[in-house]
Amino acid sequence: RDSSPKISLDGQRLYFVSDRQCSLGESDIWIATREDAEPGTPFTEVRLLDSGPVNSTERERQVSISCDERIIVFHSYDRPGGIGGDDLWMAERPSAEDEFGEPVNLGPPVNTSVNDLAPHISCSGLTIFFSDWWQDPRPGDTSGNSTIWATTRPALDLPFEEPIQLHPSIE
Repeated sequence: RDSSPKISLDGQRLYFVSDRQCSLGESDIWIATREDAEPGTPFTEVRLLDSGPVNSTERERQVSISCDERIIVFHSYDRPGGIGGDDLWMAERPSAEDEFGEPVNLGPPVNTSVNDLAPHISCSGLTIFFSDWWQDPRPGDTSGNSTIWATTRPALDLPFEEPIQLHPSIE
């Protein structure tokens, strides 16, 4: 099962989550590459993201990548160091050619004891949009549905701040 596709800004790399053979865990982050972004050009190389610490023996899910491909965000339910339910994790690298460093749990106030899911990081790396799960909503979520949240940080070297719930009409 392949899911959660995110394509690089130049269209030459496709990041996705899969449970393919050779995965380290139940699901991992993979990358497919192609020579150029011309329509119809096939992705020819498909491999695990890297030999670094992003993929683990646990479940990495729903990947998002910044426009410069230096920041990757995903969620995981059972990765050691989580604080409860699905948590958002982030890893960084000096350039798109380098391997990612050790993923960091975004912790409170971003993660809660319930499921924090489906991250999408902005081009700048300063905002992450994500959702909670309607069966187990975040504290303060009164919508009764899965809700979209946003967390921001003033600079790349600063932590993300308390998430805000987007308007209830955005589901």
